[in-house]
Amino acid sequence: MAKRMTCSCLGFAAMIATAAAQPAAETWIPASRMAQMLTGRVTFTPTELTFQNGKSLPLTGNGQMLFRPEPKAKKVLADLYKVTSPESMTLEGGNSVCKGKPVAYLLVWTADSAGKPARMLAVYSGPKFTPGSPDDCGRFAYDARTH
Repeated sequence: MAKRMTCSCLGFAAMIATAAAQPAAETWIPASRMAQMLTGRVTFTPTELTFQNGKSLPLTGNGQMLFRPEPKAKKVLADLYKVTSPESMTLEGGNSVCKGKPVAYLLVWTADSAGKPARMLAVYSGPKFTPGSPDDCGRFAYDARTH
């Protein structure tokens, strides 16, 4: 009996550790006109970005970097994600995020917007990530909620 109880407890502890290791999903509500028109509401985890229409991009973390979101703006620390299966995304209203090119990289950071934190997303196409290149598909602003 004691042996069976030990196994059950170890199994339960492993389930708790696995659940604790999973990052909480964030729901991002569009805060910019561009985000409203193209992506709609977004659900983000470090392994997947899911758009309002149900399409998603599988992600893998690719480190952090200092990034200047706008010319002459202060640099921010952003998380870089590589899309593991780059895909052209047709989203809200038949609009495309990268003018029909596959989405390959994402930069995600937190910005201060009117005194409250906002999640920012920069989208890139192309085989190599290069800020300021023609592969820059735009910036999107969101209000974020963790659940």
